[in-house]
Amino acid sequence: GGPFSNVGAPDQDMDVWSPCETSPPSGGPCPTDVVGVWISGTNVSSGEVYEYPANSGILYVVNPGGPFSNVGAPDQDMDVWSPCETSPPSTTPCAGLTVVGIWSSTSIPVVGDVYEYPANSGNFYEIIFDHDGNISSPTGNGNEEFWLPIDCPCDETWIANGQPVWDSTILNYSGNYVVEWPAGSGIMYISESGGITGAGEPGIDTHWIPCDGNPPLNGAPCNGSESSGVWNSTTVVEIEEVYEYPANSGSYYEVIQHDPNGLITTAPGEDQDYEFWSPISCTCEEKWIANGEPVWDATVDYPGNYVVAWPYGSNNLYVPLEPTGVMNGAEPGIDPHWIHCVDEDTTVESDEPEDGGLFGLPSIGVLGTIIAITMSVFVFGRDQRIH
Repeated sequence: GGPFSNVGAPDQDMDVWSPCETSPPSGGPCPTDVVGVWISGTNVSSGEVYEYPANSGILYVVNPGGPFSNVGAPDQDMDVWSPCETSPPSTTPCAGLTVVGIWSSTSIPVVGDVYEYPANSGNFYEIIFDHDGNISSPTGNGNEEFWLPIDCPCDETWIANGQPVWDSTILNYSGNYVVEWPAGSGIMYISESGGITGAGEPGIDTHWIPCDGNPPLNGAPCNGSESSGVWNSTTVVEIEEVYEYPANSGSYYEVIQHDPNGLITTAPGEDQDYEFWSPISCTCEEKWIANGEPVWDATVDYPGNYVVAWPYGSNNLYVPLEPTGVMNGAEPGIDPHWIHCVDEDTTVESDEPEDGGLFGLPSIGVLGTIIAITMSVFVFGRDQRIH
C-alpha cells in the first residue's frame, strides 16, 4: 500500500507498521526431568533436557533424530537443540498506579497525569509542569523540567499478581513483575521494565531491582572489611575477598584458596569448604554495630540473623530464632521468635543484689548461723574442762 508519508512511530502508527516475528524456534514445554548441565563432549539423545550454561536456569531439549555425537553448545548448534518454552507469568503491571495512556505529541498535558513512554516499555512518567500545553516528550530535551520518572508500587503490584515468590524454573519474567525472595522474608524485587530473559536469583541477578521499603538487609561484614557481593559458583574470586552466602543471610566468608581459573566449586557450608573459605565470626554486639545499632521497630519485618536492641537505651540484644526472620509487631522479650543474642564468652550478671545485710552487716540468716557455731564451740570446750 506504500509509499507512505507523514508516518508515525512504528510502535504507534499500526496502519503503516507491523512488528516482525523474531521469536526463536521453541522446543515446546520441556519435561521436568533435567539430565544435568551440558558440557562439551557429552553425547545426547532425543528428548533429553539439559541446562546451559551452568546455573543459568536456561533449558534446552534435544531434537528428534538422535542420538547425536560431536554436539555443539545448545545456544549455537540449533540442528541438535531447541530452547524449552518458558512463557513469562501473566502480570498486572503497576497495580495502584493510574496510567492515562501512552504519551504522544497529540496528548493534552495535565499536571499529575501519568503516561507510559514509549509504548510497551514499562517506563512511566508523571507530568510535574505544564508550559501552556507545550512540553517535551518524557525522554526529550529538557524533560526533567516537565516529567518525573515513576516506579511501579511494589506492594500493590505484588498483591495484584498473587503475591508470587521467585521461581527458579521460570526463566522469562515480564517487565515490572514483583516477586518475594527468599520466601517468607518480605523482601521484594521488581524486574527491569523491559523484562528478564534467563532470569537468575533476585539479590544476585542485577536485572532484579530491590523494592523501596524492603525490610533491612544484613549489613556489611562486622570486622569492617568490604563485601564483594553474594557468591555463586560462577563468581571469579581473588584471595582475601569477602563474600556473603547465601544471599541476605548476613553470613560472610573470606576466600583463602581457589582453582587456577579463579572459581570455587565448593560452597561455604559444604564438605571440604575449609580448603577455600574462612568464615568471618562476629559477636552479637559486632553484628549490631555493623548494622547501625538498630533499635527494634514494630513496623518492620526483620530478616534472619539481624540483631536489634530492645528496649530503647538498653544493652539487651535479640536475634530472630528462625533464619526466615520475624514479622512486624513481634516484640523481642515477649514473642518467642526472638531470642537473646548472647556470646559464649559473655558473663551474664544476676539481677538480684547480693545479700549484704543492713549497713553491710551479715543478714539475719547468716548471723544466726555464726552464733550457732560459736555456741557449739563454747559448749564443747566447757564440756572438755569439766571432764
